Amino acid sequence: MKHFAYVTIFVVMFATICFAQLNARDGYMEVNGAVQAAYPGSELRVIVSTDSSIGANGTSHWLFHYYHPTTSQWISAMVIPQMGPYVRVEQSPGSTFTQTIPPTFFNSPNAMTVAESNGGSTYRSTHPGCFVRMMGGNFTLTPPMPTLVWMIMYYDSYQASSPSLWVIVDIITGELVIASDTPEASVAEIPTSVTLHQNYPNPFNPSTEITYGLHKAGNVRLTVFNELGKEVTTLVNGYQAANNYHVSFNAAGLPSGTYYYTLRTNGFITTKQMVLTK
Repeated sequence: MKHFAYVTIFVVMFATICFAQLNARDGYMEVNGAVQAAYPGSELRVIVSTDSSIGANGTSHWLFHYYHPTTSQWISAMVIPQMGPYVRVEQSPGSTFTQTIPPTFFNSPNAMTVAESNGGSTYRSTHPGCFVRMMGGNFTLTPPMPTLVWMIMYYDSYQASSPSLWVIVDIITGELVIASDTPEASVAEIPTSVTLHQNYPNPFNPSTEITYGLHKAGNVRLTVFNELGKEVTTLVNGYQAANNYHVSFNAAGLPSGTYYYTLRTNGFITTKQMVLTK
């Protein structure tokens, strides 16, 4: 048994040290076929670099979390170069991961280039031996940001409990969202009051994201009105737990103009304005 354990440890160490770096897109291409074969229709929701630190070209370990809408199962798929994908059913990584990451997502080396150009390179030079992690998905962030993002997190040491530098990049467009050394760019907690944030982007064409927070559970109704006060659509109508939420509004079939979105919950009503420009 001891001999087996030593061999296992050696194999894991060898894989970590010697295997070539793999970018997120190539990792996705390796695991997606296996996931879809076992669980057809599964949707990619979260991407995580699981190695101790990610380099310019990638990492030796990628973890992909899929959601299967028919069975409500979460599927975890890990890929290590030269070892192929490993797929298993697991518990949910979090209720906030509700948006599907498209196959054309902005690749990890490109996101790292953005991060390095916006404080990452300087951070590495002033913190020799620092650790860098990446996560992709729809995180509820403060302040409100695009739904799907890469979070590139720089830690001053392996034991650090929280990053010293956050660089957040839109996972669809590759645009820099924010680079910050403050906790304001961290994952948000349960809000202390009802909040309705300004939609992003604004002006928009044809889609935008609306983010809101509930400090306690209750019936929620989120509606959109035109300039004449006529209801255009209802985006949310039902019971929700205390949490942060976001919803997409697609105005492809509507004319340009000013629109209003109203949140009603537990006797609270608030409205904000948005502009559709085609």
